Parts: sequence; C-alpha cells; structure tokens
Amino acid sequence: MFQSTFTVLSLIQQTTIMIIFGATIVDTMLKRKKHANFLNNLVELDSILAEFPSNEICKDELTSLHRQHIFVICFNGLNRICDSVVNVNLMDEHEHFYNAMQFFQTASLSLDAYYIRCLATILNHRCLPIFESLNAIGDDLKMSNSSREHTSKLISCFKTFDNVMHLKKQLSNIFGVQLLLITAFDFIISTISVYGSMYYHNLLTLYFNIAYNIPQTVKCVLLATSLDTLGNQMDLIFLKINHMEKSKYVTASNFYPVNRAMLYGMAAAIVTHMLIIFQFQMWEDSQPNIKPQNVTSIHGQP
Repeated sequence: MFQSTFTVLSLIQQTTIMIIFGATIVDTMLKRKKHANFLNNLVELDSILAEFPSNEICKDELTSLHRQHIFVICFNGLNRICDSVVNVNLMDEHEHFYNAMQFFQTASLSLDAYYIRCLATILNHRCLPIFESLNAIGDDLKMSNSSREHTSKLISCFKTFDNVMHLKKQLSNIFGVQLLLITAFDFIISTISVYGSMYYHNLLTLYFNIAYNIPQTVKCVLLATSLDTLGNQMDLIFLKINHMEKSKYVTASNFYPVNRAMLYGMAAAIVTHMLIIFQFQMWEDSQPNIKPQNVTSIHGQP
C-alpha cells in the first residue's frame, strides 16, 4: 500500500511539473510580441518620469529579489543533490535523470516568478514619484490658492498614472496565464507533499519531502507579497486623488461638503427615519386594545 501510494504521488508530481513547464513555455512564445510592447511602454514611462524630482532606480530592491530567488533555486538544487546521493543505490539511472529534469523545470518556474516580481517591483517604484507629487500638490493647495502650475502638474500626474495603470493591465494580460500556472503548481506540489507525508514512514524520506516543499512555498509567498505591494501602492494613489477631489467643495466647518451629495444623504436619512416610525406605528396598531379595569382601594371601595 505504501509503495503503490508513493509511486502514484511521484507520478502525479512529475506529470504536473512537465505539463506546467510546457504550458509556460508555450504561453511565453505566444505572447512574445505583447511582452516586447510592454517593455517598450515601460521605457517610455521612464522617460516621462524623468521630469519628476524623486525618480530613483530601485537597485536595492531588485538586488534583494535576486538574492531571495538564488536562495530558492540553490536550496532546491541542494535538496535534489542530497536526495540523489543518499538514495544512489535505491534509484535507477532514469530516476536520477528525472530528478535532474525536475530541478531544471522547477528552477525555470522560479526564474519566471522572479521576472514577474521584478516587473511588479519596477511598477511599484514608478508609482512612488506620482504619489509624492500628488502629496506635494495637495500641501501647496492647502497653503495657497490653485494656479495654472498646479493644474499642469495635476494633469501630468494623472496622465502618468494612467500610463502606469495601462502597464499594470498589460502585466496581468501577458503574465496572467503564467501566474495561474505557477500558483497552481505550488498548490498541487504542496498538496501532494502534505498528503504524501502521511505515508512516509522513513524519516529521511519525510525530511526530503518537507525540504522540497519549502522553496516552493517561499517562492509563492514572495510573489504574492510583491504583487500585493503594487496593488496597495495604487490604492494609496487612488485615495489621494479621491481626497483631492473632495477638497474642492465648500465644507460646513470641515464636517461635510455642501453639495448635491449632501442633499441625497439628507433625503436618505429622512426616508429611513420615516420607515422606522411607520414600522413602530404598525406595531402599535396591531396590539389588542386593553380596556381599563376598576381599581379597588384599600378600604374595598372603588
């Protein structure tokens, strides 16, 4: 039972790696023109951002990403080498070959995830000058009146942010299938590892199974963190734009803007209160009438 289950899990794992690796290569070849267009648009965005004062190159962040994925690949390779060395007498030649092929394929998927993380980090860094410019414009508007210079800066920020949003959509369209394959690969491999750990009676085999799952989990967490950081940075810009939009109205002592939205809110509050009162009135009308009874005094007389 143990041997058959272990063989089936290994076959599923090898088949999953081969299918996802092949699908990733095919998707990359089919979208190579869109990929080139995306990189050209990114270069154009860099030329536009040269006008912003805080445009710096994110070398430190990219270097950190580089080291993280080197750790993932080296850890995976070390685990494969140890597995082959320890089980050198138990594994056939074709099993050693499959082991090396799996390392090459998983390393390619890790490099694919690393590349997507780099692009997301670059886009995230390109959002920082836009947010800082909007923040500076908002501070200037609080201190002084609006001017043509502020208007031109706002238009430039909006156009640049629109270009960033377009690049983010291109990133989703180009690498959406690859992200689906990478996350599905990590999920399937983790599921197989957790399920297979229940059948590994050998502690050494259990160790290799857990050690093989660690780099896949780290890669998935790092990829999700980078893409989440990009989304949060864009949310900050949206909130800043929304706040600047609301500041154009005349406020009632900074409590709320006096505009048509205020009228809609007042009408909604009145209707809500009327419904509550109407419900109480219906409840009172539905209660049975209680007739007053004669009250007897202490001396027995009404």
